[in-house]
Amino acid sequence: MRSRPSALLLLAIPPLGGCTLESFDVTACQAGETFGFAIAPIEGVFSDYQPRPSEIWIRSNDGSDYREAVVWAARLPYTVNGDNSAYDTRPSRQLIVYGEQLPRWNVNHGPKPLADGQAYSAHFSDGGHNGSAEFEMGKPLPACPR
Repeated sequence: MRSRPSALLLLAIPPLGGCTLESFDVTACQAGETFGFAIAPIEGVFSDYQPRPSEIWIRSNDGSDYREAVVWAARLPYTVNGDNSAYDTRPSRQLIVYGEQLPRWNVNHGPKPLADGQAYSAHFSDGGHNGSAEFEMGKPLPACPR
């Protein structure tokens, strides 16, 4: 008995539909005298995956356009002079401290002082997965994990 081509096509679609890029959780936290962002692992079927961020941007949520609202933006270039080894070997991160100088990263907008009472949002990308957190300066934050 021969299968109809349409039946074979339907069998191939569900596995493809199951491939999605999940977001990861980010939490603003207190890191001593400053603050940072705790990055949670993505739960996997066989093992968890700790994100390896390659882009960070933090902005105020005051309705300003991007240039005025951005308070820190940095990214790890995919290639430098045709070499992508820095990108390919970037470490996984569980914590990034605000304004931290990350090795080999380009700083697009240096960290600015943040105003108490102002709401901000932080966005992280590892080239496929994304994470974000919203926080208000001056409000208590949980302690960052060690």
